[in-house]
Amino acid sequence: MKAPLPSPEAARRAALTARLLAAARARPLDERVPAGFAQRVNRQLTAPPPPDAWQIWVRGFRQALIPAMACLAVVAWLQPRAPHSPTHDADTEAEAAEISLWDALDASTGELEL
Repeated sequence: MKAPLPSPEAARRAALTARLLAAARARPLDERVPAGFAQRVNRQLTAPPPPDAWQIWVRGFRQALIPAMACLAVVAWLQPRAPHSPTHDADTEAEAAEISLWDALDASTGELEL
């Protein structure tokens, strides 16, 4: 299995690093440079680039999406459901109650006959 080819940006970065290191090694050492300076520079050159704002947002969104979808699925599953019978319709019950009130109303006097 072959190793994947580096991206053009990674190849440019490797070439630039090699040129910088070659130029630095070609110059004579100066006694005024602190001892850990070379290690610090090399560590900064090999450090990964900082993530951009979109990468941070997408990572957070992806981490929050799965628990949110799980919560929604549980809530939808636990919702009480009305029976699927046509006689148990709330609108039909309200309409039947209204009709019975009109039937009980005396047309001549306008009073209810209970």
